[in-house]
Amino acid sequence: MLVQKILKKWKSEYPDMLTLVLRDFQETISKLDKDNFGNFRQDPTEGGLVTGLSNFHESIVRNKNLDTPYIIRFGKEGARGIDHIFFPQDENFGKVCLDANFQRDVGTNYFPSDHSLITCSISRFSQNNNCSGRSKVKYSYDKLFSIKMKQSGVFGRDINFDTAQFKNCEKFKEQADMYMELQKRSGDDSIVTNSHLSDLEDRVKNIFADLWMKGSHQNAHGPSNKKLVEISDSNAAELSYILSKYNASIKTIMMDLKLMEEKNGNDKRKYTKEERL
Repeated sequence: MLVQKILKKWKSEYPDMLTLVLRDFQETISKLDKDNFGNFRQDPTEGGLVTGLSNFHESIVRNKNLDTPYIIRFGKEGARGIDHIFFPQDENFGKVCLDANFQRDVGTNYFPSDHSLITCSISRFSQNNNCSGRSKVKYSYDKLFSIKMKQSGVFGRDINFDTAQFKNCEKFKEQADMYMELQKRSGDDSIVTNSHLSDLEDRVKNIFADLWMKGSHQNAHGPSNKKLVEISDSNAAELSYILSKYNASIKTIMMDLKLMEEKNGNDKRKYTKEERL
């Protein structure tokens, strides 16, 4: 399993690093009734992610609240404890976790959900507990989000700059100039865009075709089928590569547009474009 390979590699290279894995896993960590209410259950899959993680990690929120039913997700088909914060089963980190709780009432204050909020407080220690380090780069995506666009043509497929907005005002001029600069770098004939897109488009087409065939063989294809396609480590690595290259191309354009600045760090050394990426 790719996740376990990554954790094993990190553990070897950085033995003192605390690694937590958290998400909605769609599976309970046990078959106990207190983790499963109702008719629908999804117990841990043998060889699956939850089973693999539980060999070296513990569901810290569940284990810190053993006297209470661990019911985190509610629904018409039943209620289950399928959200977890997996914490390493390592005595070196025994005092790092200060508390771990699930909060049914507090969670609804932040977002509407059929899942309860789970939290884990961690104490940072030794040389890691300081404020020094490299400056982070903040990208001003909001300046692009605010550009007004309009749809035209068949089914609204043609998207162009809306010249009717902010007639003769400074805001309109700023957005028009930004739009033109953006088009120079991201349009169909842009050198910057084309240097990334040709390779990425080929990779996306190939992996889409491969995943479609895998889905067909696993009977997990079609709009009405809710089964997930089981992908290989090589597929996962390819998806990771595509995402990283896509993010790199976006950051290149943002830096060319000068829509970035260094933030949140005491180390003021200037970094090259390659280091930032």
